[in-house]
Amino acid sequence: MEILEQILKAQGGSSVREMATKLGIGEAEAKTGMASLLPALTGALSRNMQQSGGTENLFNALRNGKHERYLEEPSRMQSEETVQDGNKILGHLFGKKEVSREVAQAAAKESGMSYGTLKKMLPMLATMAMGSMSKKTQGLQSTGGGLDVSGMLGSFLGGSQGEQKGGLGGMLGKLF
Repeated sequence: MEILEQILKAQGGSSVREMATKLGIGEAEAKTGMASLLPALTGALSRNMQQSGGTENLFNALRNGKHERYLEEPSRMQSEETVQDGNKILGHLFGKKEVSREVAQAAAKESGMSYGTLKKMLPMLATMAMGSMSKKTQGLQSTGGGLDVSGMLGSFLGGSQGEQKGGLGGMLGKLF
């Protein structure tokens, strides 16, 4: 998944290390957690893009939200502001806190990691995912008949508009 690769490579992986430190886990465990949570995030992003005006709304959020700072300034992973911003992102993507909790529970079963750790990781990962997409879309513009970013974002999210078959992405499809 291209988005995970970009997050892991940003600033030499410093944001991932900072997140792991904040959560009190090792970097390898952080990567495992990210890999288990990311399909749910990308699936939700994809579904939002498919709604009327969804791509335009996402593009505007990426252009105006300054999310790239979460990858460019790894120390932000230690900030409560990052968690708050991540929770706002999750609220937009999932609609209800219960869905975020169900995502963390499913990821815990899939990865063997603790539910509590994954629940805390999810908002931080949401900020990094938005930061990764923000960096990817820098310099792109809207076109007269729509956005030229829809296909690019869909590919970046991992496949046909980011749809995930099975796993957490498939589980999310059942929740919405």
